[in-house]
Amino acid sequence: MSGSGGGGNWPPENEVPCNRLRFDTQIATPQPDALPALNVGDVLDVGIISIGGAQAVAVSKNRETVGGLAGGMVARLRECILSGHTFKATVLSINGAQVMVRIEPA
Repeated sequence: MSGSGGGGNWPPENEVPCNRLRFDTQIATPQPDALPALNVGDVLDVGIISIGGAQAVAVSKNRETVGGLAGGMVARLRECILSGHTFKATVLSINGAQVMVRIEPA
């Protein structure tokens, strides 16, 4: 018998080199006031913000927070940002309050 569990991503999410970290995700907490200014193709800044004493990864346009990011690869993204890497988020689609972005090194 072989013992491979199969499935999953390789390398594991927490081992993807920061300079190769790329993924698509949805903005988890879009700010209603920021949405009208967004367009497909816009490039947003990615950074760390403090919310209630906790650090969260968020995207902003012209220094205005557009929303936070959540999901599997966001923890690795946070580690990379804290270690000095910079990232950008390109708006891929907008459907009401659902905004999909591509995260990649800046």
